[in-house]
Amino acid sequence: MNFEREFHKAVEKYGGMINAHTHLDRAYVMKPEFVEYADMDPWEIVTYPLPVKQHTTGILHEGPAYKHKSLKERMERAIKESIQFGVNRIDSFIDTTADCIGLTALEVAVELKQKYNGRLYRNSARTGCYTWTYWF
Repeated sequence: MNFEREFHKAVEKYGGMINAHTHLDRAYVMKPEFVEYADMDPWEIVTYPLPVKQHTTGILHEGPAYKHKSLKERMERAIKESIQFGVNRIDSFIDTTADCIGLTALEVAVELKQKYNGRLYRNSARTGCYTWTYWF
C-alpha cells in the first residue's frame, strides 16, 4: 500500500482532518484589487518584514476586502475548498475592530458556521475573535 492511502486511512481512523489555525477573513486577498487603492502590490507586501506586514492588515480592513459581500464570497470559497479536501473542522481567527470593520467579519463567520454546521463542524464549532489595534 502506498503512503497516500495509508495516510488517508489513518486520518479517517482518527476522525478526519482539522485546520486548527486559519484566518478565513483574510483568505484570497493576494489580489491587486484589495490593496491597489493604497497604491500597494500584494506580492511586494509578502517581502516586507513582519511588523510592516502586520501594518498592512489595517490597510486591508479599510478597503474592499472587508466589505460584507467580499468577506462572504472569500470565506465561503475557503470553507468549500476545505470540505473538498476532507477537512471536517476549521478553527479560524477573525479580525474585529472598534472602528472600520467592527464585527462584520465575525458576523459573516457565524453565518457561515451555521450554514455549514452539519458538514464541517461535526464535533464542535469554533470561531475566535482577533482584535486589531492600530499603533500608528
